[in-house]
Amino acid sequence: MKKLFLLFSIFSVLSWSWHGFAASTQVETPVQPSTTTEQKPYPATIDLDEKNEQGWFIGSDQGVLFFVGNGDNLFGPQYYFTIFGGYNFKGWFQPMVRIAQAIGGTNTFFSTSTFFFMMEGGLRFTPIRTKVRPYFFGTAGFYVLSFDDFGFPVFSDTNFTYDTGGGIEVKFGPSRIGVGAGYRGFVNSGMNLHSVEVTLGYTFQF
Repeated sequence: MKKLFLLFSIFSVLSWSWHGFAASTQVETPVQPSTTTEQKPYPATIDLDEKNEQGWFIGSDQGVLFFVGNGDNLFGPQYYFTIFGGYNFKGWFQPMVRIAQAIGGTNTFFSTSTFFFMMEGGLRFTPIRTKVRPYFFGTAGFYVLSFDDFGFPVFSDTNFTYDTGGGIEVKFGPSRIGVGAGYRGFVNSGMNLHSVEVTLGYTFQF
């Protein structure tokens, strides 16, 4: 009986010692940081910088105005310059006022210089809000044409003008740089005129 009790005691001590040794030598596996990026609930191409998507804006563009149709036989290419401003409603709609001018000359034998002054209002529409975005516009107003119209089928006049077109702009924070094109009509007491304008422009959003 004593031998049995002695063997049981030795076995208990050895068992307890082995359990403590195993616990002390157990290596803890370090927790690796998660490399999974947080998925945003919107496409990466959409620019949600609301600060630069609403408010007053001002801009300018310049380029060349070409007359088409019968006007091409009378007027040469004109340097075209505009200043515009308005209010941007959350990046979608932009009512605006624009002042423009076109300076050039006629294509007739007695070539004379020409000057168009335009003042108009209209609306610009941006269908998507990405960094590179298309836009469309339409305006209407009046123009003043001044030149020596002796024997010319188009008269110096103050009359109605309209413009419609579109383009593509790139957004850099509050700034936008874009290229555009438009079709413009001039109502004239002699002969109505039609033209195409190609421009490069800059807009700043306050």
